[in-house]
Amino acid sequence: MLLYEQAHDDYAFDELCGKVAESVVLYPDILALLQEVSKHDHVMAVGFTSGLKRVWEKVLAKAGLSEEVEVIGGNRVTDGYVVTGVVKAALVSHLRDNRNAHVIAFGDSPPNLRMLEDADEAVVVVGDENTRSKSMEVELAKAIKSGLKARQVIFPPDAASRAKGVSLVALRVSKNKHAGRGGTDTGNKLFNTTFLA
Repeated sequence: MLLYEQAHDDYAFDELCGKVAESVVLYPDILALLQEVSKHDHVMAVGFTSGLKRVWEKVLAKAGLSEEVEVIGGNRVTDGYVVTGVVKAALVSHLRDNRNAHVIAFGDSPPNLRMLEDADEAVVVVGDENTRSKSMEVELAKAIKSGLKARQVIFPPDAASRAKGVSLVALRVSKNKHAGRGGTDTGNKLFNTTFLA
């Protein structure tokens, strides 16, 4: 962190974050889910990152979601804080306990496990085997054996699931075509599909 802090002024730092953000592509289903969430006043999307907040702000701006998704994370050392796994868990607990929010947490790596444990609902994001966290497999299996109740959403659909040997419910993002009654939400939904073992 100090390396770019010492090497770049604020303008150069912002430019560097922009270059990194250009190479980031949101999974289409996550993008669709965030777009759907943005249509509802009673639902809020918040991204907690241990990485650079500015990169994710630029990724979301590129997707047209900069006003809809709040990003909590550090940028420069002068910000005075770093968002760790413990901080993510504390933020989830605060939202749940002090704001009376029903928190659905999405996470893809070991630093997210405490956050997933503290959420009302936990969703493990499973990416391509070549790019996903290698250490998550073992840590996730331990967390599940210790009581974590989680589902998984797999991107791309043909990627291998996580935590072989333990059961996780697979999810898919899909358009809900049901018209519903009253205030029933009819947008994108996460649907359970199968139990994996």
